[in-house]
Amino acid sequence: MIETVILVGVLLALLFFLYARARREQMPAQDSQATKAETATELLPPSHVCYYAQIRQALARADREYLAHRATPAVRRRWEADRRTVVRGFLAGLKEDYVRLERLGRTVASLSPELSHELERERLWLGVRFRFWYGVLWVAPLGSRWTLRLLDRTTNLVGSIADRTAAAMTAIGEATNRPA
Repeated sequence: MIETVILVGVLLALLFFLYARARREQMPAQDSQATKAETATELLPPSHVCYYAQIRQALARADREYLAHRATPAVRRRWEADRRTVVRGFLAGLKEDYVRLERLGRTVASLSPELSHELERERLWLGVRFRFWYGVLWVAPLGSRWTLRLLDRTTNLVGSIADRTAAAMTAIGEATNRPA
């Protein structure tokens, strides 16, 4: 069983790598105002990560226990559906942050040939991990501690990508400011 999971993981990573490489080769060079506006927006830090405390509170077990004793089954079903909608909205925002950071990471890697291969490998691995955890969370039950840990891990992964991108930008800035 575990061998099957590992095999599937490796195959997914390989497919993602091939997809990313093909997509990079197909990207046309654009220099429009819309592209410049998107690039300026990419420089902003992740915006959805800051709402994680509220999402975590919405998933608290205490609310479920309270409603189990005080609400009708219809109200509990509606509450659960609303909670799932909120969490999926947060996940969609987290994915938006990730995509923006990935695009910024590609730009940073292209500015530094000596850091490019290392950054590319690291970004690829973080991307595989993010997409995997994102997919699992999309279908995971909301009430378990496992789901909360997974949500912690995924949110921290986006924060880690932001930190590593900022560190790479700093390294590039320092390299360009050094006297030749």
